[in-house]
Amino acid sequence: MSTYRWSCGACGLGNEAQSSVCSECGCPSNASTEGIEKHKDPKGFEKKKAKEGYSQKLFYLFVIPIYIVIFAFNGKQESLIFLIIVVSVLVYKNLSLFKFIWSDRWAKNTTIGICFSNAVVFLIRLFLIPNNSDYVWWFTLFFMTFLTAQYFYFFKSKKGINFFIRFYNETSNTC
Repeated sequence: MSTYRWSCGACGLGNEAQSSVCSECGCPSNASTEGIEKHKDPKGFEKKKAKEGYSQKLFYLFVIPIYIVIFAFNGKQESLIFLIIVVSVLVYKNLSLFKFIWSDRWAKNTTIGICFSNAVVFLIRLFLIPNNSDYVWWFTLFFMTFLTAQYFYFFKSKKGINFFIRFYNETSNTC
């Protein structure tokens, strides 16, 4: 309980010192920034958290082909086997997301295209650009730009945003 008048972080109303929740909206006086955001717009907060998890899960999917190429061509089969086990667990834990991607033509083609192109780009790096070459830096610049373009296309394009909205609406209705 506060010993001074305080302003609610959610609605801005001034409250009495002895109150621990806002008299207008019910937000706690000691709410964190995340708690205030959640109190202001519960649905929006939930959607934001879902999108963060969605982005993380798909990011792993997009970079896994790079590691497969590296482990397969560097002779690290034990690492490759471990990676396959990790991928299997990730796919199993996120089966609803992968089923939804597979059911959507744009998402399926884009995901396969991103994974395949990342693997091909890294194969080109392994076989055509020696480790001590000046082109390694150019490759790194290209690859970072390439990954950024993939990210924006899948997550920020109109089709990507619509895909997430459909996925979110379907999964939030089943919970």
